[in-house]
Amino acid sequence: MALDKEEMSEKVLAIAEALLNEGGAENLKARTIAEQAGISVGSVYNLFADLDEVHRAVNMRLLDRLGGTGLAAMADLERQGVTDVQH
Repeated sequence: MALDKEEMSEKVLAIAEALLNEGGAENLKARTIAEQAGISVGSVYNLFADLDEVHRAVNMRLLDRLGGTGLAAMADLERQGVTDVQH
């Protein structure tokens, strides 16, 4: 069964994140993403306007995860009775 657009976008972003982790921005190549995702290079560009957009989307996912982790940590501290956290 083929993946829908949202699922394929998530797959592309997961691959892009791994590539960025392995070698930084210079490692982010549409051809590599396409090969690993099992799609054409054109399909990568149908999902994202360019590699900068892919990179931004990966960064946004990471920020969302960090934000969620921070919120969970704050909620845990509140459950433990901590009411004031300073940085």
